[in-house]
Amino acid sequence: MKLSNIAIVLKPEWNLLFPNVVINLIKWLLRRKCKIYILANEKEFFKKLYSDYAIISFVKPEELKTLDLIISLGGDGTIIGLSRLLKSKVPIFGVNWGRLGFITEFSAETMYEHLSDTIEGKSDYTKIPLSKVSVVKSKKTIFQEHFINDVVLSKSNISRLFTTTVECNHEILQQISGDGVILSTPIGSTAYSLAAGGPIVHPLVKSFILTPICPHSLVHRPIVIPSEYEVGIRLEEIDRHITLTVDGQIIFEIDHQCLVKVSMDPRQGVVFVKNPERTYFQTMREKFFAK
Repeated sequence: MKLSNIAIVLKPEWNLLFPNVVINLIKWLLRRKCKIYILANEKEFFKKLYSDYAIISFVKPEELKTLDLIISLGGDGTIIGLSRLLKSKVPIFGVNWGRLGFITEFSAETMYEHLSDTIEGKSDYTKIPLSKVSVVKSKKTIFQEHFINDVVLSKSNISRLFTTTVECNHEILQQISGDGVILSTPIGSTAYSLAAGGPIVHPLVKSFILTPICPHSLVHRPIVIPSEYEVGIRLEEIDRHITLTVDGQIIFEIDHQCLVKVSMDPRQGVVFVKNPERTYFQTMREKFFAK
């Protein structure tokens, strides 16, 4: 089935970097009888940039869930934010206009070739599950968000170690003193967790990766935890300057009375268009191991 209602979602600083790319893409889609959708916050800029802007439909973020396809032009951060926003079955066609681009499946050079197949319904898809993080205080949930990459507990002011207690299915696993902890998904294992010394975990391995940040002990090492487990993290000191960061994009301040709970959410996921010319190990070689 041909996909005809297509949105283009752009990285925040796109208008300074590649306006011609966006305009050429719009013209390319229109020639294929597609209807174009852009987020409403870009409308004023498009009025100045594109003389035929009236043929574009400007929509609210929640309306993206009703479309056939979403093209993400940006880096991994763009597609990560879009994934949290959507939580839907609408496929995302990720084009890398960032730096690393580990999650985005397609390069700018091959975008049109693969996009043509996708519009004609000839592409395969990969479903990525989302995980959920909640903050509970005095038996009330005061914060809740989904994530695709990781959640991080760290200091928000002066760099000074603090202690957390990590629980798995309500059983104490260990106490960690250091600069913080990262709990990542396999997708997120190639991000902050990797930089902090964590392992690269294939996306088919259903798990969480607990990675201490600069631990104040030689015995604290990354641990791979089954995704079926609920992970809880508590602060062991009275300190009101600890932040919970979700996917590197959302920040929430917590204190010693809070319990951070992380679990896989089988009801929520996102769908990526799969690049038939790309494998996970090929991407790993190109991004990390190439000389």
